[in-house]
Amino acid sequence: IDLPTPRLVDRTFIRDALMIRTRHILVTAGKIIPKKNFDLFVRVVDSLRKRGVDVTGVIIGDGPFRERTGKLIGSLDLDAYCLMTGFVPKYDDVLRYMSGASVYMYLERNVPFGLTPLEASSLGVPVAAFEGGGVEETIVDGENGRKLPSHYDADQIAHLIGEMLSAPSDELNRMGQRGFEMASRWTWEEKYAHFSEIIADALR
Repeated sequence: IDLPTPRLVDRTFIRDALMIRTRHILVTAGKIIPKKNFDLFVRVVDSLRKRGVDVTGVIIGDGPFRERTGKLIGSLDLDAYCLMTGFVPKYDDVLRYMSGASVYMYLERNVPFGLTPLEASSLGVPVAAFEGGGVEETIVDGENGRKLPSHYDADQIAHLIGEMLSAPSDELNRMGQRGFEMASRWTWEEKYAHFSEIIADALR
């Protein structure tokens, strides 16, 4: 990936833009369609708040199931604590939003690669993602985030996220810093050099 410049890491941008006052912020992003599991994200936020965790969830993006997701938010009385940005036209602003997350959540299952976990890592944000697919390459459990067993439901995910958020702040910071270090190895230059080595070995 093309790593974002340091100026795009703005921890207060999301709070100022969306007037968030809770201690913690969970962020997820993408096209709002069923396979992205945004309904599950909403239910995780609901479960966390019922456990007394002071958290707001933010969904970045738009799509054909936005209205349905919004209705779920309303039915759970989460209008003040689960926010939808809609389409964000400037990619830099998407990264600014993401950079203010306590944890970035990626709840699509078995994706061949998945870019947003790397983008979040490159911003120094810990990631929680379902195991399997490309996540096996980009997330190391306990290092730059946590891997979620693929069968976990909202309450089980909320329990794990609650543990992350209740840990000392330096633990989340450590995960974020480790994520940044790991994402820095996913540049075009690094991967091109590695691919070149593979080709050279095959031709020997």
